[in-house]
Amino acid sequence: MLIPYVGQVVNLRPIVNRPALVSKLHQVTPLIQERIKLLRDVTSVADFFFADTLAPYDPAELIPQKGDQAMARSALQRAREVLTTAEFNHASLDAALRTLAQEMKIKPGQLFQPSASPSAAAKTRRPF
Repeated sequence: MLIPYVGQVVNLRPIVNRPALVSKLHQVTPLIQERIKLLRDVTSVADFFFADTLAPYDPAELIPQKGDQAMARSALQRAREVLTTAEFNHASLDAALRTLAQEMKIKPGQLFQPSASPSAAAKTRRPF
């Protein structure tokens, strides 16, 4: 049911001819399900999953509260390493990042903020 709406996001008609995108949609749907009220909401909630490039954002938004640029850089680098091996579902991603925050001796929010900022660049979108 989401395929026509995702087609609007990625400008594909018909999207069903793109198996990789349909596969990604199946992976993304559980992550966005609680964030959308109407099917058309997928275009504002999950567009970054299907975009070739992210919308511009202020790099200062990557720096967490009570943190600095070095912390943000380290958090992003380590999160990237951890997320490449984590299973792509909410529970696994959340657990992997929370474990990393403990290892880094920082609060989970200090890790989540720089990780979510680029994907939440649209000011109308709530971060994941």
